[in-house]
Amino acid sequence: MKLRFLRYCFLSALIAATAGCGGDPVENLLRDPGFETIKDTRTSAWSFIQHAGERSYDWDAEDGVLTGRRVGPETDGHIAQTIAAQDLAGKKLRFSVEISGELEELLDDHNELSGLQVHIHGVAPGMPRAMGPGTLLALEGSPPVNAGKFGWMTQEAVFDVPQGATSMEMSIRLGMNGSLRIRNPVLAVHSSSR
Repeated sequence: MKLRFLRYCFLSALIAATAGCGGDPVENLLRDPGFETIKDTRTSAWSFIQHAGERSYDWDAEDGVLTGRRVGPETDGHIAQTIAAQDLAGKKLRFSVEISGELEELLDDHNELSGLQVHIHGVAPGMPRAMGPGTLLALEGSPPVNAGKFGWMTQEAVFDVPQGATSMEMSIRLGMNGSLRIRNPVLAVHSSSR
């Protein structure tokens, strides 16, 4: 219990430092940024998703670092969290994560993106509600992740939540061979919109 509290304090300090908020606390809109719940798929804040077929990804967390490894033939494995967006329309958000890894391009030219992605769903203004929700915004993190071995880097996406948004999927993808390490995911209101 004491170790868990200390880990929470340490991660909170890292989140504040990563978000660059000059000492002000940042409200992280993501649940479980330390990946403590991933071992229980029934209650985890994170979903593990891959293309159809046999299990092709292993995900394991230790000391706040989630490691994903591609171990089978399917592509496009990712972890994701869905966030309600109704109260965030019109706000500027920043989604950031620290990643490192050893990645190899796939031989069959079906390389999927690796790194963070944002998908916002909802009903665009002027569209009939009967049409149902669609994708209002989709973007990738910057800088891009390429094949090769790389140390810890921060990848981010800054975006405005469009009117009509109902949900946002924040994901970190592993689309190449190899492994990807993930730590300190933060989704927060961007400092310029406070």
